[in-house]
Amino acid sequence: MSDKTIEELQAENDALREKNKELLGEVKKERQKARDLESQAGGEYEELEALRDEVRELKLHKPVRELLSKILVVPKYAMQEVLEEYKFELDDDGKVVMQHADGTPVMRTPDKEPMTADDPKSVPVNFDADEVSHYLAGTGKFDHILMGSKASGGGAPGGRGGGPSRETIPSDDKPDKPKPAFGLR
Repeated sequence: MSDKTIEELQAENDALREKNKELLGEVKKERQKARDLESQAGGEYEELEALRDEVRELKLHKPVRELLSKILVVPKYAMQEVLEEYKFELDDDGKVVMQHADGTPVMRTPDKEPMTADDPKSVPVNFDADEVSHYLAGTGKFDHILMGSKASGGGAPGGRGGGPSRETIPSDDKPDKPKPAFGLR
């Protein structure tokens, strides 16, 4: 054994125990700091997610609902049918783009007819009521839910429902018949 006496070993043991208590106290303080930072970061993360959701609502969901409301007959129900085949997302610039359900961009010809993305002349469908409506009509799948033209009238002269006026209706040459009497006498 070593030449140390029992008192020296006891003193060394006591010093190590004190150091151990000190280090355990520091560990507890650091763990508490870590928990505090995590709870603070967790609150900030939740706030960040809430802000992201709000931005998506304002920049994506609301404009998509408004656009589809303009071009669909009963938007509340018809939207689901369109969204089964197509989706709308925000691109890197924050613009709304129309995509197929698999994530590929919806493409059209320069004269606005549907086409595939691999055609070199194809361009993406713009997020515009006329273009989206024209594209969907071109597919032929959504004719039953797309709103038709709101144009009315035929351009013909006349203004009372299109029929002949009362003065031009020929009258019978028979004498006036007495009108039947209704009610109590």
